[in-house]
Amino acid sequence: MTALLRPQPVGVLPLPAGGLLLPDVPGAADVVAAVARGIVPTICPDGLAFYALALNGDVDGALALIAGADDPVLRLDAFVIDPSRERYFALRTELTGELRVLLDAAAFTAGLLDQAPDAVDVDGELLAVVLLTQAADALEHRTSSEAAALLELAVDAARPVLPALAAQLLGTLADLEPQDAPRRYAEALALLPTGAQTQVRAELLYGRGVALQSTADGRAGVLKEAVRCYQQALVVFRRDTHPQLFAEAQTNLALCHLATPMVEAGDALRLGIAVQALRDALTVWDRESFPLQWASVTLNLANALQYLPSTHQQDNLAEAVDHYEELLAVRDPTVDPLGCARVLANQGNALAHLGITDHAHDKLVAAQQLFAAAGDNRSADAVVATLVELEAVRLLAQESA
Repeated sequence: MTALLRPQPVGVLPLPAGGLLLPDVPGAADVVAAVARGIVPTICPDGLAFYALALNGDVDGALALIAGADDPVLRLDAFVIDPSRERYFALRTELTGELRVLLDAAAFTAGLLDQAPDAVDVDGELLAVVLLTQAADALEHRTSSEAAALLELAVDAARPVLPALAAQLLGTLADLEPQDAPRRYAEALALLPTGAQTQVRAELLYGRGVALQSTADGRAGVLKEAVRCYQQALVVFRRDTHPQLFAEAQTNLALCHLATPMVEAGDALRLGIAVQALRDALTVWDRESFPLQWASVTLNLANALQYLPSTHQQDNLAEAVDHYEELLAVRDPTVDPLGCARVLANQGNALAHLGITDHAHDKLVAAQQLFAAAGDNRSADAVVATLVELEAVRLLAQESA
């Protein structure tokens, strides 16, 4: 039997392409070298035409090229693309050694086996892939600590031969250990070339941004580092190529800016950046297709507009009022009284700053009643205080008139 090409570009890219093995053909080593750095190959040699199709999402075309092949590597690849119990049992009688173990790992991943295979006859990146299946098995049936220990072993196995796989595994490990996630993501990113703007690197940057943001607790330095991660991820996550990730990164970037304490005059610029990022997110998350995301981003946008330093502050306040009205049109006070109350209170405050005092009074009274009925006395008292201030303004305006 011909020796298997090593290393193999497994576990780095999304399935099914990420589970495919490469036959030892001219140019295959160059493809592996690219994937090892997290780079999706744009050109594949003729002997890897099936792999190029799989990378581009044409799994049917890829399968058609290797269906019925004699090469055991390609027969295993056909199973990865189109797994079935019949094909699994037929292949298991044909394959031996590391290919049989990888077959079992692919069958487990496809849900055809209830137990992950033992890590025998494999090393390097192949061992890492098998340990990953064992970690998934441990996470489902045993403990997260056991899964984390297996992932640690997988990282050690992959690091010398397939750095991008080790980076991906560190990202998975970060998800299991939130308290240590920023360090894990930093370690993962250090394994990838900084000059290559790839999806693998962008996903790790996004993950690190989320980890930093969730543990920032108002610390400006941590929030600014999270912003830097999101900005770098957005080089890859563009609206036309990755709309959902684009919207998520823009939203998180905006929330980091809004949460960063204002200590310098230049910090006011961050509010403008936040507003623009939220507007960009709404170009993807519209009211009809993504009602929950749309509502959350619209609320944050309206709140940010109220406090945005600008020579057009009246226009910003008017826009905020309109956004609050859009939200009230889709919120049911009987289902979410506190949510409605907060929107009404914010809208009343914006109306008051616009000098529309009668309308502001009505909104604030409605908010106070909802807060009180829901038992949120602190918020109700805060609205009452605003109503007192509003009444004083109204009386002053009448005296001036």
